[in-house]
Amino acid sequence: MFGIKSLKTSSLNIFSTKVYLNFLAISNVMCYTCNMIKSIQHKGLRQFYEDDNPSKLQPSHINKIRNILTRLEFALSLDDINIPGARLHPLTGDKKGYYAVKVSGNWRIIFKYEDRHVYDVDYLDYH
Repeated sequence: MFGIKSLKTSSLNIFSTKVYLNFLAISNVMCYTCNMIKSIQHKGLRQFYEDDNPSKLQPSHINKIRNILTRLEFALSLDDINIPGARLHPLTGDKKGYYAVKVSGNWRIIFKYEDRHVYDVDYLDYH
């Protein structure tokens, strides 16, 4: 994950590390590599998560996406993901079983949450 899996010295990775450490302090968790995200569907999102390369994502969404992925990576419950403004909600219809978090406008990150793990993370405009 950006800044955690590859401890580079860029300012982006330092930001991710600070978010991670703040999350640990809030949650009283003593783990350093929780690795809750198990699969990512969107190619650009996967590239960002694995290689810290945001080139296939909208530039205005990068910071928000980084924050959301960090929360997904270290969430011990859905409450850890539901921060103010995130608008976490379950989806219905053909997306039943998924949850969505608002990125910006109609853009959402959707995912499945099962047994403290996150699966099938996707980045889309589903409205």
